[in-house]
Amino acid sequence: MKAVRYLAGWTCILLSFVLVVLLGFGAFELPFVTPTGSTSMLPTLMGLLPSTTFSIALFAVGVWLLLKDHRR
Repeated sequence: MKAVRYLAGWTCILLSFVLVVLLGFGAFELPFVTPTGSTSMLPTLMGLLPSTTFSIALFAVGVWLLLKDHRR
């Protein structure tokens, strides 16, 4: 069971990094993030917030799986 937990933890961490890289390359075109011609990045950042939050949560789950201890 410990090996499965480690594998799942490393998989979650790897997937979170892959998601961040794909977001950086613009692989996910979000329909509600359109260029408005303004100088503010706020609409773009607000549009990417759900995806980045998901990748951070996926990374946290991976770290939790790796550091979970059964010493009771």
